[in-house]
Amino acid sequence: MIIEVVWEDQRGGPQKGFAPGQLVDACLRDRRGLSPYDALPATVRHNPKKGNANVLRALWRDQPHAQGPMFAVLDLDRVDRAFAPPWPVACKQAVLDRIVADCAEFGVEQDPKHVVFLAQNMETLVNDCLAALGEPLLPPGTKPTPDERDRLIAKAAWRDAATRSSVLERNATLRRLVEKVDATMP
Repeated sequence: MIIEVVWEDQRGGPQKGFAPGQLVDACLRDRRGLSPYDALPATVRHNPKKGNANVLRALWRDQPHAQGPMFAVLDLDRVDRAFAPPWPVACKQAVLDRIVADCAEFGVEQDPKHVVFLAQNMETLVNDCLAALGEPLLPPGTKPTPDERDRLIAKAAWRDAATRSSVLERNATLRRLVEKVDATMP
């Protein structure tokens, strides 16, 4: 089984060492009592796409050919612009309903439980990792480059189970993603 996790990210396309994916994989190993070097019972492929529209497009195009479940991870701070109904600010349920409806128009059944809205944006996850590591948070309004972001998130991913547990306590969205992916594994 191959589980696909399609992330909205400012970099697009497959990447070696995509740190948010490394963090999810490390948390999955922790949940299952595996060492960092043990294989997970299913392959989890993390696929960043540039922009929410490309994440949705991946659901339409790739899901019918997927060899397992497909998850979508969207930045909540930008999701309104891409998927919102005509009113200015949509609630998560309205956006989720729109995503499911859009997929249905393309003949794809999207499980709403497999859509996750990242709390605000990646900078929130970076700050949660920094807090778990006991390091200073990003100054307000600061946006690290993708390489800096990956370095900071990877630091938490490779530290220890206690650090990753602290990240999950701080970031309910990441915790839900880990729980949902884990629930689909054999």
